[in-house]
Amino acid sequence: MSENEGRLERAEVEHLLSSGMFQRAPLRARLLKYVCEKTLSGQEDEVKEYNIAVEALGRPADFDQRRDAIVRVEAHRLRKRLDAYYEGEGAGRPVRIVLPAGKYVPEFVRQGAAAPEEKAQKAALARMRPAVMGWQFVAALAGLVVVGVGLVFWTTMHRRAMASGTAPMPVGTVRLLAGAEEGGIDREGNAWLPDRFYSGGEARRNPAGSVQGVDAGLLFRTRREGAFDYAIPLNEGIYELRLYFAETEFGAKGASGGAETSRIFHVTANGKMLLPYFDVASDAGAGEADERVFSGVSPAGDGKLHLSFRGETGQALVNAIEITPGDSGGLKPIRILCQEHPYADRLGRVWSSDRYFRGGKLVERPVLEGDPEDGNLYTGERFGNLVYTIPVAAGRYDITLHFAERWFGPGNRGGGGVGNRRFDIICNGTTLARNFDVLKEAGAPNKSVVKVFRNLEPNPQGKLVLSLEPSVNYALVNAIEVKPSHR
Repeated sequence: MSENEGRLERAEVEHLLSSGMFQRAPLRARLLKYVCEKTLSGQEDEVKEYNIAVEALGRPADFDQRRDAIVRVEAHRLRKRLDAYYEGEGAGRPVRIVLPAGKYVPEFVRQGAAAPEEKAQKAALARMRPAVMGWQFVAALAGLVVVGVGLVFWTTMHRRAMASGTAPMPVGTVRLLAGAEEGGIDREGNAWLPDRFYSGGEARRNPAGSVQGVDAGLLFRTRREGAFDYAIPLNEGIYELRLYFAETEFGAKGASGGAETSRIFHVTANGKMLLPYFDVASDAGAGEADERVFSGVSPAGDGKLHLSFRGETGQALVNAIEITPGDSGGLKPIRILCQEHPYADRLGRVWSSDRYFRGGKLVERPVLEGDPEDGNLYTGERFGNLVYTIPVAAGRYDITLHFAERWFGPGNRGGGGVGNRRFDIICNGTTLARNFDVLKEAGAPNKSVVKVFRNLEPNPQGKLVLSLEPSVNYALVNAIEVKPSHR
């Protein structure tokens, strides 16, 4: 492809990189830039997993793709983000960048190119032109025009139906911003669609800054309120359902009374009660982001998940709905890394960026060289008086905590040694470890310590509330993993 031929394609790459959609996903931005530049310059043969890892993502020269799945994971996330963008706000762009499944070489599709139906019509017209004269030609042309108009009308109506949620579109993952006219990208790189598949209720906008919590700016800008339903088409299978709520109308700061009992409602899925007499203010507090999780969810016989929201006192509400492929064994593992960006470890497991926390400070540390599991898990640390409120489905869970003492101890900046940092580990009010000392447990500084606590039950609000309370100096944690106890 010449420089002139690739002008629109290069412009589209620059548009995506400067749009802000990769602001919280720099690895995906570097991946997109690398594969596009190589392809547009005629070097498709160099677009390979090893080259991407080393030249674009900063992996060392001894990168082993059998042990490190970062390229496959980041390519999968990039593919999802591009698809969501061009199905939403980027639908009118002159060029669409496609990353085919299982490949790293992108395709550039010019949106103005004639559709197959249009090409077929033109070819048929060219073939018949010598054979028809006068009114015959006019009649043939009129017939093609009618067919073309019909196709345009069907396509337009279908697109409108899809946008309004009235046409079936079975999918495996759905993320909806309730009450929103526009979608967005969250800090993990997941694409969220504007509101669709609903009937009833009204779209409302929340006041700016009225909700506390990670990603509150995206997931809690709007809500659907009233008596309403969602009929969400899904592929056959088992799913995890996450519902996001925030009470922003009642119990505002400075109000003399609380928000409790001001809004109570019921939520059902396919006729089964999920949340009876649900009070967001009681569950999480006014102005606090609340997330409830349900596993083992499946579509009804018509291929749709039917969610119903009905008020008991006041109006029902929901801010966002997330449906992702699940597992018959219960909730999929939740992996949290005390870092600003998600990470795929040596085993290909994806760790989300830091979330569900309250308190503490996030800092960066050098890679923990020689760690038997993955030293990159310890390049981020949250320290202070910490609380992680992790939403889970009903059941019992094992919590695995990863620690490394990178401040105190011989050779470290803090000096000292055993006893310089001690803290309690508490889950839902039960003390799991008292006066825990990472350095003492590890036997030396800059060595990883992994602690597993088993058979823990969520509280009545569906949360595992993990508290790390300082005894001497600050508590710390590097990574958290939660998974069902039987796995």
